Amino acid sequence: MLRALLLGCAVAFGPATAHSRPLVLQDEPQVLPRVLAIEVEGNQRFTDSQLIAALGQEVGGVLSQDRIDAGIKTLWSDFHVHSKVQFRNVVGGVELKLIVQEMPVDLEPRFVGNVEESLDTVLEWAGLEPGAELFLHEAPLVRQRLIDAYEREGYYFVEVDVVMPDQDALAGGQAEDVIFQIREGPLVKVTGMEVEGADAFPDTGWLFWASDFLEVADVELDGNRLLFWWRDELVDRTLQADLIAMRQLYRNYGWFDAVVELDRLEFNAERDRVTIHVHVDEGPRYTVAGVDFETLEYVDGEERPAASYYPLAELEELIELTPGEPFSQAKLFADQRALRKHYGRDGYIAHSSLGPEASWDFLEPLMVYDVYAHTVQLTYRIVQGRQQYIQEVRIKGNVHTEDRVLRRLVTVDPGDVADLVEIEDSLRRIRSTGFFDDPLNPQGHFQPTFRFIETDDPQWKDLEYEVEEGNDLQFTFTGNFSFDSGLYGGMTVTKSNFALFDPPSSFWSALGEIQDKRAFHGAGETLSLSLQPGTEFSQYRLRWTDPDILKRHRDRISLTVDGYQNFRFYDPYDEERRDLSVRVGRQLGADSSVWAGAGVGDVKVSDFFNGGAPSLFSPIDVPLDLAAQEGTSTLVHLDSGYRYNTLDSRFVPREGTRFSASTSLYSSAVGSDFDFWTASAFFDRYGQFGSEFDDVRTGWALRGGAGVSDGIGGDEEVPYTERFFLGGTGSQFGLRGFELRGVGPNEEGFAQGGHTFLRGAAEFRFPVITSYQSGSTDRFEVVRGALFLDAGVLGVDPWDLDFDEVRASTGIAFSLSIFPQVPITLSFGFPLIDGMGDDKRVFSFSIGFQ
Repeated sequence: MLRALLLGCAVAFGPATAHSRPLVLQDEPQVLPRVLAIEVEGNQRFTDSQLIAALGQEVGGVLSQDRIDAGIKTLWSDFHVHSKVQFRNVVGGVELKLIVQEMPVDLEPRFVGNVEESLDTVLEWAGLEPGAELFLHEAPLVRQRLIDAYEREGYYFVEVDVVMPDQDALAGGQAEDVIFQIREGPLVKVTGMEVEGADAFPDTGWLFWASDFLEVADVELDGNRLLFWWRDELVDRTLQADLIAMRQLYRNYGWFDAVVELDRLEFNAERDRVTIHVHVDEGPRYTVAGVDFETLEYVDGEERPAASYYPLAELEELIELTPGEPFSQAKLFADQRALRKHYGRDGYIAHSSLGPEASWDFLEPLMVYDVYAHTVQLTYRIVQGRQQYIQEVRIKGNVHTEDRVLRRLVTVDPGDVADLVEIEDSLRRIRSTGFFDDPLNPQGHFQPTFRFIETDDPQWKDLEYEVEEGNDLQFTFTGNFSFDSGLYGGMTVTKSNFALFDPPSSFWSALGEIQDKRAFHGAGETLSLSLQPGTEFSQYRLRWTDPDILKRHRDRISLTVDGYQNFRFYDPYDEERRDLSVRVGRQLGADSSVWAGAGVGDVKVSDFFNGGAPSLFSPIDVPLDLAAQEGTSTLVHLDSGYRYNTLDSRFVPREGTRFSASTSLYSSAVGSDFDFWTASAFFDRYGQFGSEFDDVRTGWALRGGAGVSDGIGGDEEVPYTERFFLGGTGSQFGLRGFELRGVGPNEEGFAQGGHTFLRGAAEFRFPVITSYQSGSTDRFEVVRGALFLDAGVLGVDPWDLDFDEVRASTGIAFSLSIFPQVPITLSFGFPLIDGMGDDKRVFSFSIGFQ
């Protein structure tokens, strides 16, 4: 016989709440009663059925205390009512009473005083939908939301009051009415930031790349904007972040006692402009007392001391922070990179795919300060990991690309020590091919990467490079305009992972097989067809390259066939050039090669603005050497050269080196109309500042070029069309701030060209606009800026340069880098040194392929 289930009042409702469970005797199994009825008490705005449904306890169902507990929470979250449940035992079950207390609500809260910001904006900041109700207890939270939002927008003096109905009015049955009274105040713009006491902090850079304390700290509210309405608004949280950034900068450079505080805010009479005054007490700069090394290992998840794999003196040779050196966080990071590279070359690898016991790691250094001697003792804590060897090299994701195309770029073999430097260099080569890029979806496409895979032996790992087939067949219809080349456009078809000897299975399926990468794909060859008619420059070109024509893997031989026809319409004459050449290359190393070849072509000079024999009344408006070349001249040439390339990207390089040197011999012995030779070399070096772990960094670039040409035997001259010219925005012969071929010496007001040239350029590159990749916290660069300094000199005679004739310019350039295959560049170049007769151009603009 079931005993009494509940203790308490058997007739009247007891005081049990939602958290009071019915008591049962423990000597029998618990049998829960059924709920026979639910009564609701205290509701005014909501119906009984709404509240009972939210409670979740069914009438006629078995009593569930867990369901009632959940229902109490639902009633609060959905209806904003406090509630409790009482129980009463009756014959056949139990009856429930749901007692609720509804929160006061304003069905249409009012906002007054917003002048500069619309009501829709205010509601959005308040977190309310138009026409939404407001529970009175939420009013303080809404007020704070409004203040925070206004302050984020720069309304530094904003005030918001909440007018609430008094309790007597509510008790008398009057309608709830909440009013938010907003006093926006002026929108405050920052006109400048004055820092007092930052005397010892060194300025960085030089000339146009010089940076002061505020620039290095990268503060936002410095007020350095060209136009007032572009200046930053005064936002307190941004100001506090700037102060933290300035304090951190001092610590990064060894001023560990530096104090950076806000001194005062100096407003104008209208309070819409402010100058921020910051006071700095620098204190002494700490130097390095010494650097110790603590080598560790992970055993069963715990750090334990371990003997160093290298002599202490060998590690000390790698680091920049030495005793007596001022402390610098940048040098600490450089030491970390140097140690990582040193260990990594011997197979002690830092990589996320390795477990903690196998992976190398650089832990947070220990720093002990001597506040009296103003020194810091560093202890570099290195988890050395376990030396790794390569068991197998795998390639994953190359569905249609031949393995050999990737493996010839990987310079780590099975059985080798896992040299992290070579492994990362191999990844760079794979990425730089462009075979596994998707220009149409650059942010959503998977970039090549590598990882290590465990084997039966903890010291041996499989190395796996993973790629995703790219969109390497590009039908690009372009429009291009630049001041150097005028307006031209057309179509360029590029197949960057071409396979000449892999034709479609049939003519009828050719298009589908090519599109699906089942034909003419995967051998690593490059085929490019360009049709670009224009107003001042036109080009038609077909080029095919096989980097491994004999399939010799790394010790490979390349073959290139290149044919083109160019039309160039200069102001005083027209030039038409045709050429067909064949080149054979030999790979010397993973990043270097030599090549040799031959070509035959011609150049046609015509349509002089004022041609014919010169006379007193009809002078020729072009140099005499050019006039003598009128007509078609045959150019047969023998070529050779050398290339070295470690750039991390073909389109937008940020790190690495590129060097090329070439010579060409033109001789009547092989059918040329002229006898001369030419040699040139070009150099590009790119680097970045800051930590390698930052997604977007500032950087630098250095470029240089030199060349010489001369006739062969007797009085032979280099023809005018084959001389060197400087000026324009081109990467090899460009000199920004001057027109194409705008640099002297001049003859008849027209560039004479030179037999010797030397040029160089330096750039400080910085992100202007960045964004975040979809579904990721990684940033990428949208617009890049560059401050540049260009210089060059032309020599009229071979092997002769007059440095009194140097030309130089400086300026700023902006490039849209989100679509690097279709570059958009704006350059503002200002000549610093020019000469008589030079053609100058401050602004240059180009869009499309160059």
